[in-house]
Amino acid sequence: MGTRILHLVRHGHFIRDKKDLKHGHLTPLGLYQAAKLSKRLGETDFDIAYVSTTTRTRETADIILNSISVPKVSRSSLLVEGLPYFPTYKAKKMNLKEGYVIKSTQRLERAFAKHFRPLKGNKTRNELLVCHGNVIRFFTAKALGMSPKNWTNFDILQCSLTRIAIEDDGSFKILSFAEIGHIPIKKRTFL
Repeated sequence: MGTRILHLVRHGHFIRDKKDLKHGHLTPLGLYQAAKLSKRLGETDFDIAYVSTTTRTRETADIILNSISVPKVSRSSLLVEGLPYFPTYKAKKMNLKEGYVIKSTQRLERAFAKHFRPLKGNKTRNELLVCHGNVIRFFTAKALGMSPKNWTNFDILQCSLTRIAIEDDGSFKILSFAEIGHIPIKKRTFL
């Protein structure tokens, strides 16, 4: 019986100010958080890593992948940040482009179908996904059998680790959610 274990990593703290020339890049704190997480991830032998194509996730992944050995790395636009099943009144309040929520939902549903499938064979496969908080919260809600609209009910800190096992029968087990013990309390951030 094979088991696929997804290790879902949220990117580190990043520059949010769109006027800043380094917008989207990790801050010194984000670099520190990623380095601490890389030590935590060094305890696992990974088969592959999937990395969102945004700057903050690529930089987080680069720090991690410089510290651990992963035989194959794949960039994935499916794992880019989004707002799936986001309430219409909130989307209007945030001035989101028309269709953004629908496109985010469709893309993240495709990402879930791709990554959350049973493994063929008898081994355990560890896969690293470096992505975004909303993506991880959405995946977790679906894996728990909740309505994916409930993803906003979870909080998740930067450079936290969520681990979900997919058994050979297609069932899911949450092994950990938003694990953050590798980062000292004063260095933890949400946004």
